[in-house]
Amino acid sequence: MACQVLFGLFVCEVSVQLRRIEGKHSPLSYAQMVFGMLVIIEVIFPLVLHVVATFRPAERTPELAG
Repeated sequence: MACQVLFGLFVCEVSVQLRRIEGKHSPLSYAQMVFGMLVIIEVIFPLVLHVVATFRPAERTPELAG
């Protein structure tokens, strides 16, 4: 999950370089940035759900609670 921040910076930097290559009107660089950010959401959301499900107190008896 922590590496997704670095992935976001990587996607933005590649998009900036692509914009420099394409010129003034650069729809591909904006599309790449949008889809790169969607990949981050796609990866983080299931991980957060997994962490929440892992630490969810499921119908435990008081003896198991500690």
